[in-house]
Amino acid sequence: MSKASALHKTRILVVDDNASIHGDFQRILRAAPARTSLDEHEAELFGDIDAPRAAPAVELDVELTLAHQGEEGVELVRQARARGEPYAVAFVDFRMPPGIDGVETIHRIFAEDPDVQAVFCTAYTDLSWKEIANRLSRVDRYLILKKPFEPMEVRQMAAALSAKWRHERERAGAHAALLEREAHLRALLDAWPQELVRVDRHGRCHRVRPPQGIAAVAVPSSLEELVPPAEVARALDLVRRSIDQGASQRMEFSVEGAGGRRHVDVRITALGGERPEAIVSLTDVTELRQRQEEEGLLRER
Repeated sequence: MSKASALHKTRILVVDDNASIHGDFQRILRAAPARTSLDEHEAELFGDIDAPRAAPAVELDVELTLAHQGEEGVELVRQARARGEPYAVAFVDFRMPPGIDGVETIHRIFAEDPDVQAVFCTAYTDLSWKEIANRLSRVDRYLILKKPFEPMEVRQMAAALSAKWRHERERAGAHAALLEREAHLRALLDAWPQELVRVDRHGRCHRVRPPQGIAAVAVPSSLEELVPPAEVARALDLVRRSIDQGASQRMEFSVEGAGGRRHVDVRITALGGERPEAIVSLTDVTELRQRQEEEGLLRER
């Protein structure tokens, strides 16, 4: 299997003390069981070791892991997250004597990996839905599947919950990237009161000069690292307008800093010569705006 396809494979965990249920999930989800050493010896004995194996009819690109007890399933989730290969969905039986029950299993699974989507598989339960919800609290993380279940129900739950898991991870990644860009911008503002860069019409940045007497921080590579995400389009439009028209442009934005909201004045001036670039200067005008607000309040009084 190629590395690219492995990245998109959905890892699903089944925790059930009934071996026949394991077989049902393998058939329903079209997961080809791993070839064991016994399989290899048998194939070699009967002379078909080189015969191509029939490919399963894949509807979901699933990597299935089977566990017989709740404690085993919790440990598998812990190990998978530690390796950076977390499970997307866990199908968990409600009763698994002599070990912990399904509610406790999912409770511990959520403690190890809060992103896992869970499904209770049960023919009967000793707890009401309210009691289950009170023990788990995260009602948006699990569904209940009654036994005997239909193959279509299992496939749909696996597909829908896997998609939900992927989308939530992508959204979390995008949010983390946004916070990182904002942190970089705050670092620029905290490092010195004025930043001067060259910007081309594609928004790529190049340092003009480092601030005097101040240790330089990482050079911003684009406008996305220089202004807040909501202001990138407007700043790029002003840069292009300045380059095309040879006229200076100006804008202002504010950003939350370590000491509160910071106000930044942006001035854009076309750079003459062969390079289609503009000089962009960012100046911290927080104190000036605060004084203006105070003067305005005094005038009103």
